[in-house]
Amino acid sequence: MTAKQFILAATLSLVAGFGSAWARDSDLDPMHDSVEMLSACKQMTHYEAGPLPKGGAVCLGFMGAFSQIARLVRPGTTTRIINICTPPDASPGQMILVFTKFAGDHPELLSQPTAEVALRAFEAAFPCTPKQH
Repeated sequence: MTAKQFILAATLSLVAGFGSAWARDSDLDPMHDSVEMLSACKQMTHYEAGPLPKGGAVCLGFMGAFSQIARLVRPGTTTRIINICTPPDASPGQMILVFTKFAGDHPELLSQPTAEVALRAFEAAFPCTPKQH
């Protein structure tokens, strides 16, 4: 299994735990449908307080999980397992903004799984320098 395949599988597995929260919100499946995740995350870009909008918990959970995965390094090294170098203080909110901007700018990718679109978005927004990777 390549590192990219591992990350996609790990992200989907981590986010699967949020499936029950999404099921209460909707009959949609944002982990596999980038259009649905984009819709849920767009609502979160305007969220200030109160009950989360429909799909908000899944969007927050997905972006939070991805930001944690982006910080993982290979055992015994400082090499990241994926080529994403988020700033140490990157928040799920920042990840949501990056994802929604990228996905909105690349509608041709929305037929791909959410993890694939998110990976592309974060690779573009947070590339590693040779020293970081």
